[in-house]
Amino acid sequence: MSAPMATDYAAAFARLARPQEPQWLQAIRESAMERFLELGFPTLRQEEWKYTKVEFARKKTFEAASPSSNGLTADQLAQLTFGNLECARLVFVNGHYSRELSSLRELSSQIRVQSLAEALQENPERLKPHLARYAGYQDHAFVALNTAFLQDGAFVHVPEGKRIQQPIHLLFVSTAPGEATASHPRNLIVVDDNSQATILESYVGLGPGP
Repeated sequence: MSAPMATDYAAAFARLARPQEPQWLQAIRESAMERFLELGFPTLRQEEWKYTKVEFARKKTFEAASPSSNGLTADQLAQLTFGNLECARLVFVNGHYSRELSSLRELSSQIRVQSLAEALQENPERLKPHLARYAGYQDHAFVALNTAFLQDGAFVHVPEGKRIQQPIHLLFVSTAPGEATASHPRNLIVVDDNSQATILESYVGLGPGP
């Protein structure tokens, strides 16, 4: 990675708002950012990436996407769903949870479906054994970048012996109009022994920007 780009991402990381964040998560972020700066973006010379060009990401610095919905409405959202499928739906606009556009159908009180950011505020110790423990970032630059900048996403916990009959749809919508922006959602899905859930994920862009 060239020095200017490393400086850009390091500066963005320094500006990242982390109010009242637990120390264990700060340590994970810092370790992930350090590893990203060491790895740099993947190139065609790497076996896993020899068929995928990521030059667009290497040549352009992506700013953090604004949480603004840019006028996104429920009617516009309808074309991005699965018709009349009955499901709980969490909607994230530019990487941030939108309570107004989401539809959380009644689930068992023991089954937790919520925004990751909210879960971190309510009880970070519940997430500590799991968050950033499974997606290894030591050898994967994009996982490291996502880990360093994660802020929101879905948290789903299905306790032992429980089965969710209806699917859970996680819908991520980018509405940035023209600018080069990025969001870094992180989903944490914990399904205990003898449990079952169906998770649907959609990632869509509504604007012309990269």
